[in-house]
Amino acid sequence: LFSAMQMTSSTLLFFALCVAAGSLVASVENHFPHAVEPASGVQFPLEMPGEESTLSLAGSAIRVKKVVFVNVQVYAVGLYVNAPKLAAAIGKTIDAADAGLYKKLLAGDSVIPMAIRLTMVRTVGGDTMSGALKEAVEPRMKAVAASSGADVEGPLKAFTALFDMPNLETGTTLVFQWKAGGRLAAEIGGKHKGEVAAPALCEALFSVFLDESAVVERKDLIGRLAELVAAVPEPEPAQPAAAPEPEA
Repeated sequence: LFSAMQMTSSTLLFFALCVAAGSLVASVENHFPHAVEPASGVQFPLEMPGEESTLSLAGSAIRVKKVVFVNVQVYAVGLYVNAPKLAAAIGKTIDAADAGLYKKLLAGDSVIPMAIRLTMVRTVGGDTMSGALKEAVEPRMKAVAASSGADVEGPLKAFTALFDMPNLETGTTLVFQWKAGGRLAAEIGGKHKGEVAAPALCEALFSVFLDESAVVERKDLIGRLAELVAAVPEPEPAQPAAAPEPEA
């Protein structure tokens, strides 16, 4: 009887430890730093790795498409930026109503590393997603190319070729990074899809979400921007040069 009681106690203790461990894991997962896009409930991590350093979430928004007179959520999108380089380029005064702010973000020569992260909230065919983004990107790319003389067809074809999957299932994540030198790096469903070296493509794609005709509420994509740049420490003041030693 004593042996049976010992076994029962040990078993109960084992299960109690398992439950506690499971609760701890769940707690850690639930409290992983993230922000929630309110319309869709999609969670966006507050940080993601960039090419040189960490990129921070500036804000999130929802893409809605009208289908037969009904507004349908398609994907949630988050904008990530390199906060120190952003603060150095545009300062620490952030006004979401200032059109000049968005132009500075999109300026190809401002060298602000950025990324957009899309999370599908409904299943969409790969061709459908590719076609929709091409429809939005192409006219913007042509406008950029009109002044720069950049090639449009080649990079645009390479971009649409990234969507070589039958469907983008609900929950699939797409990440596009605007890297130094005008390189667009793509990751879809956790798989690296390669890079397209085309500054005009980078500017056009990010313009889809940040220009005056953006497909989402662009002010939502910079909702955390003021907080991010305010947290960037001020640069260290330059130290005065040491006085020369007097001659003997």
